[in-house]
Amino acid sequence: METTSSATEQVVERVLDPAILDEASGLDAILALLEPATQQGADQPTPILGNLWGSSQALMLAHLAGRHGSPWVAVTSSEAEADRFRDDLAAFGLGAALFPDREGATIDTSANPASVRGRLQIARRLIGPEEERPPILVASLLALLQPVPLLADLERDLLTLRVGELLRSDQLLDRLIAANYRRTPLAEAPGEVSLRGDIMDIFPYAADLPLRIESFDGALESLRSFDPADQRSVEVINETQVCLSGDAGGIRRGAGVAAATLLPADCTVVYIEPLRVAEQAETLGIQSPAHERALRIWARELTKRRRLDLQSLPGTLNPVDTRSVQSLAVGMKEVPAALRTVTAQVTRVLVLCQTEAEEHRFSELIAAAGGVPGLEVRTGSVARGFRLPEMVLVNHRELTGISGRRRASTRRPTYRVKAIQSFFDLKVSDLVVHAAHGLARYLGLKRLERSGAEEEHLHLIFADEVSLFVPVSRIDLVQRYIGSGAGKLPLDRLGASNFRKRKERVERGLFDLAAELIEVQARRAARRRTPWSPEAELV
Repeated sequence: METTSSATEQVVERVLDPAILDEASGLDAILALLEPATQQGADQPTPILGNLWGSSQALMLAHLAGRHGSPWVAVTSSEAEADRFRDDLAAFGLGAALFPDREGATIDTSANPASVRGRLQIARRLIGPEEERPPILVASLLALLQPVPLLADLERDLLTLRVGELLRSDQLLDRLIAANYRRTPLAEAPGEVSLRGDIMDIFPYAADLPLRIESFDGALESLRSFDPADQRSVEVINETQVCLSGDAGGIRRGAGVAAATLLPADCTVVYIEPLRVAEQAETLGIQSPAHERALRIWARELTKRRRLDLQSLPGTLNPVDTRSVQSLAVGMKEVPAALRTVTAQVTRVLVLCQTEAEEHRFSELIAAAGGVPGLEVRTGSVARGFRLPEMVLVNHRELTGISGRRRASTRRPTYRVKAIQSFFDLKVSDLVVHAAHGLARYLGLKRLERSGAEEEHLHLIFADEVSLFVPVSRIDLVQRYIGSGAGKLPLDRLGASNFRKRKERVERGLFDLAAELIEVQARRAARRRTPWSPEAELV
């Protein structure tokens, strides 16, 4: 259940091989600077690789990482820039781990549970075995200044659970609440815990999936991970370790240890656009004495490691002269002519389209305009295109004058049930069916505290008088029971497998019925008879 998997590294189809920079001049000298024998001291200037426009900075880092095996840490000025840079590295075939700041680019100052989970997962990998450490880490300056729990706290908060051992659910719940976990009706997000009778659901910050713990007579009866979207079991577990550590707080709180101190001693720190990072450091330094102290810690840690800068302005080293592709933002009507001009100047032109449908439409537009010799069109995306001496890489959206990477919208998962549309559709004592737990009785609405604010909840009662409170925002989980014998039906036991087995039997029955109907229709379609000849007196 507890994971430190490489799922944090993003892997997508590579759009361009970094080996295209093999012939760039001066790269051997740059790689020599990364060797320990030539590591710059505190009084030596930092090598600055300049003239790297747009996403060519990620292409350069992907190329250097492929030729030098030391760990790399890319530092950006903001969380959004870190996210884009990580995506660019993935587009060039380099899977990188993102170390988010605790707010996760949200507009409020409270910790984002998903970001806290990501920070704890990376922290555990950094202090773990060398083979588990991320080879490439991308982080904003703020993320590296913010604290993470101390190693002693991580070890202290490591809970071992085994089937058959004694378990006091009330004591475990108190321990979780003391660790700033939130008690909710359903454990759907990191940092949430739910207790319903003998069933406890925990979603640890440092885990990918929540854990369901069932106890009986004071003993741990079963363990299994489950999908928070539909509450269905994923894997049955006999023994697991759960890290109960949570958010170490912001910079002002001063708890834990600065994340920068966990970076490998042999890593190479790469500033992406160092002027912007320096400007961000100045902005953070005047916020509070705690921020200024965190910046001093970062500066001290930085002097212990190799340093390299990548920027779009000219630098002390300029191995590749890249240019902007802004001149190609001419609108779709003029794109074919503009691309023909470019293909006459370079040996390769690659246009990236966000989706296959966009690729298909763009290819049709180029074909209708008479084509562009040597043009490559494929699905993919980078933050900003660039022009190398013998190649141009540009996004389809940049040709139309649209900047920025479009992201697919993330929608909250819904359940494929005919759910009630409003709690006004229900009356007290109505039978209802919960999408994950089965038949229950509706007892009305109750206001409960959730995530620091009060919210209306549907009060459902299951067998053995076990209550479940469903937020009205998740009313899609509940539907009114429609059927005969409503007054005599037994309620389902919360967390039991009876409801799941009934659903599986119904699904198999529906599948068999559908197969029979298809077979009947196939036999009807295969049968042929002599056409009916109309009789005059009947027509």
